[in-house]
Amino acid sequence: MKASVRGVLSAPMWGALLIGGWMAAGSAMAADLPKATQEMLAKMKLDPATLVGLNEEVENIPAAVLEGAKKEKRVDISGSMDVREFNVMTQSFKERYPFLDVRYSSGDQFSRNIRPLIAYREGRVLVDIVEGLGVNLSDYKQAGALLKLDGIPNSANVPAEMNDKDGYYVGPRIRHWCMTYNTNKVKVDELPKTWDDVVNMPQLRNGRMGLGNRPNNFMIMLWGVKGPEWSNDFMNKLFNVVKPQLRKEGADALVSLVAAGEMDISFPTASYRTAQSVAKGAPISWWCPTPVPVSSSAMVIMNKSPHPNAAKLYINWFLSKEGQIAQNYADGSPPIHRDLQQPVFLLYPEQTINREAAPRTPQLLEEEMPKVAKLWDTYWLGGKERGPQTVSTGLMAVNKAGGEIKFQGGNDAMETLAVNASRTKISIAGKEAKRGDLKAGMSCKISYGGGAQGEVQEIACE
Repeated sequence: MKASVRGVLSAPMWGALLIGGWMAAGSAMAADLPKATQEMLAKMKLDPATLVGLNEEVENIPAAVLEGAKKEKRVDISGSMDVREFNVMTQSFKERYPFLDVRYSSGDQFSRNIRPLIAYREGRVLVDIVEGLGVNLSDYKQAGALLKLDGIPNSANVPAEMNDKDGYYVGPRIRHWCMTYNTNKVKVDELPKTWDDVVNMPQLRNGRMGLGNRPNNFMIMLWGVKGPEWSNDFMNKLFNVVKPQLRKEGADALVSLVAAGEMDISFPTASYRTAQSVAKGAPISWWCPTPVPVSSSAMVIMNKSPHPNAAKLYINWFLSKEGQIAQNYADGSPPIHRDLQQPVFLLYPEQTINREAAPRTPQLLEEEMPKVAKLWDTYWLGGKERGPQTVSTGLMAVNKAGGEIKFQGGNDAMETLAVNASRTKISIAGKEAKRGDLKAGMSCKISYGGGAQGEVQEIACE
């Protein structure tokens, strides 16, 4: 999320929610905070009551972890946040812990998530913390690549459904996925209050709604809460009774199409993208049927990390009020902290606060997304087999001497497909190659789904 969203929050909605004069009202508390935190809170003008316990949460780290971090002197983090925004967010952390050299890298999902796991399997640890894990989480667990997150008191600030019951990951932030609607074309009383209303309200039919091919951003969450039977019935009615416009565009484009009047409502869309368009004058708003689809990725510490205490120190800070407010300040992300589910930190608070949620946990995504994707494709394609697909991704695993590869395909579904010695066309760095030349970690363009079932047609690696 870019800085333009902060402009939305600074407009009338933001101003009406804030209680000004933080520095004056909280001067005694301010004296105990890092200068970067003081400046951040002064600019945000937060209600002092929001800040109660801020220092205590940061200082609650076990003494052994703090002393260990001082000896390790460094922490390496791989994440999804923009580097500039990360630097803004961590100013307070660096001020509190000047003895730590904080090194951060960002990139595509393959660089962030898959490359560290492949390196671990080879006996190397590239980073201490990986942030933004999704469908790859179980692969990390199976490889024994995760360190238990004990000694991190602030993990208790995260809701149970976003916190691994086995203690190997914690959710860093939340995203809400609902609907964007054109305020010139849709009255509020025409909007669905529940997801059952989506398929049962006649006024939503005849192409008024646009549907994106993104079951990973809402259907998997409903599947997790409502179950397979309800989900199958919902998809059947959605595709065969409601008959929305089936759009090939991405989630961001769905927002623009509603603003342009090409459809009255579209889903699934993110609140912050809608708010960005509103800030530019688009006649749209954002709406959530119940339950509200909520996603969260995972933040983990690599097993055999050379800086485990420094990693725990960072995560404990990140999950504190100071860390979560800093994240919201830097990139607009809604905090995952239990006590910060407040209007001031959310773009459309009336759509999410005190509403039943349908969470997408990493386990749900990993275990159930293949089932959801298969059923979704059946409806999306009208009962036809999915045609050829081409994805640019990395090889998660290469098995059977190159005869089988694992990679992330469309809609966040993991694919495990055969590589045929004669039928599959293979090239590496532009030269013809054999399947035995394929190695885990290679970046490749993979074409599949257009020939023999369960088989790759072409794979071109760098």
